[in-house]
Amino acid sequence: MRGLGYVLFQLNRLAEALPLLQEVVQRAPADLLGRLLFGRLCLRLHEPDLAEKQFQRILKKFPTSESALSGLVDVNIARNQADRARLLAQRILAINPRSEIGLLASAHAAEHQRAFDEAHACLEQLVTLSPQDVRYRYHRSRSLLRQGMFDAGWADYEFRFAAGKAFLPPLDSPRWQGDPIGHLLLIVEQGLGDTLQFSRFIRQARTLARRITLACQPALTSLLARSFEIDTIEVASTEWPVHEAHLPLQSLPHVLGLGENTLAPAGRYLTPDPECRMRWEQRLPPSENHLRVGIVYASSVAHFTEQFPQTRRSCPLADLDPLAELGNSDYFGLQLGINENETALQRCWCDLSGEIRDFDDTAAIVDILDVLVCVDTSVVHLAGALEKPVALLLPYSADWRWMQKEDTTDWYASVRLFRQKRPGDWSEAVTGVKGVLTELARRVKREPVPPPV
Repeated sequence: MRGLGYVLFQLNRLAEALPLLQEVVQRAPADLLGRLLFGRLCLRLHEPDLAEKQFQRILKKFPTSESALSGLVDVNIARNQADRARLLAQRILAINPRSEIGLLASAHAAEHQRAFDEAHACLEQLVTLSPQDVRYRYHRSRSLLRQGMFDAGWADYEFRFAAGKAFLPPLDSPRWQGDPIGHLLLIVEQGLGDTLQFSRFIRQARTLARRITLACQPALTSLLARSFEIDTIEVASTEWPVHEAHLPLQSLPHVLGLGENTLAPAGRYLTPDPECRMRWEQRLPPSENHLRVGIVYASSVAHFTEQFPQTRRSCPLADLDPLAELGNSDYFGLQLGINENETALQRCWCDLSGEIRDFDDTAAIVDILDVLVCVDTSVVHLAGALEKPVALLLPYSADWRWMQKEDTTDWYASVRLFRQKRPGDWSEAVTGVKGVLTELARRVKREPVPPPV
């Protein structure tokens, strides 16, 4: 039962893992590994108090348990008590100065306080202590990429599969090494946003491959086939086309040796469906001199970033209510799959979520609107690849891909960043977005829409 619970937990099937691990600790209170897993699951479910009880039970029996102390580090991070978290991490290292668990906990605590240099030093020490441990190479990759150290970062990022952070289906073909090739199979391995972000490198791959087939998520097959003039199939397909070699999509910058050229300007690299766009233009006629603003405010609740206030990407819809005060802006809700209680902004927007079928619809809508207000989710990568203006709301300790510039990103020229100043507090970021929308609305000049004949 514990093993199945662990597997479900690793697959992000948290609701299914919960009753199994709960039953483990009820039936076998002395099963400390089961208790450790249950504590970790509680953190993912935003229950730090319940998680602390599990870790404290372990420490009662084994006062120097590094795994339990590491769990308490994350409990305090979840409570936004970062200073206490760092003290606990130091306690592990006081017990064992070469503790890999302690160094990883220290890196984690430092990263959540945006002490990125300190976090990187811990990761470098981990790699030095255990150069064969692929997990530490993977963790270091994100730190290197955050700093723009792309040659070393992409090399370390290749360890994501061995570290269990990404998965590929079984394939008989060899892995592509970047040489000229007839037919290359590219395979997505992570989320929709990752696919959209890394699809920019398909253009470089096309200079070496006469034909490319991309195995990707069903919602993206049409958009990406059109944009890059390639074949696309669903990644869950049980039959692969005949091909000479394969490569994970996110390995392209490494295999192509892009290094410092990783973030060379890509321009507008996605192409909306013309017929779909025409249909949405009829659905969304512009109001004279009104700014048209799309809203995406939430990430998946199961994403690992959501367990900590410093990294939580979702913004409560009520926190965006100051935007409703702008009288010359029309708002359109693009958020899928999440319902919130009615807010001031929600009362004045047009909710399009029920009409969106796939990313062809989303791309057409975003291309028509004037600006997108978005949290860190797949739609920001879509809008950036369309070169549409985006106000991106970022948590206090944002993902590596947004790097360290305060308000701009080299990934997308049209995206402006609005970072939290305090963990979990969106007020200053939203005020900044409101100012930008106010300025954009002043510039809107449209011809009056003729009445229908």
